[in-house]
Amino acid sequence: VIGHLRRNQRSRCRNASGHVRRHSGHDPGITGHVEPEYTPWAGFTVDSQGVKSKAKPDVWTDKAKFDQGAEKMMAEVTKLNAVAKTGNLDALKAAFGETAKTCKACHDAFRE
Repeated sequence: VIGHLRRNQRSRCRNASGHVRRHSGHDPGITGHVEPEYTPWAGFTVDSQGVKSKAKPDVWTDKAKFDQGAEKMMAEVTKLNAVAKTGNLDALKAAFGETAKTCKACHDAFRE
């Protein structure tokens, strides 16, 4: 996303905002809440435990930590969405980096 922003910063920032909403299931500008069926963790239900995937068993056995990671990610996505609407490329890069850190932290902890 960041690489493409350089050509047309303001319009690309608005596009990044839409990208965030589509891929996170979160549109704080319109709905103000998470649409659960569209979140990255929507598939990790009690019924999905034991299904072959790259998920570690900790997703289910340490649900509190998993949920905490999800909350952190959504907080950063909310910030990223707000920054994307400003057209400020430097601020967008910083917000994107912070959001990516939450993704990585969850994958490091819960993905094989």
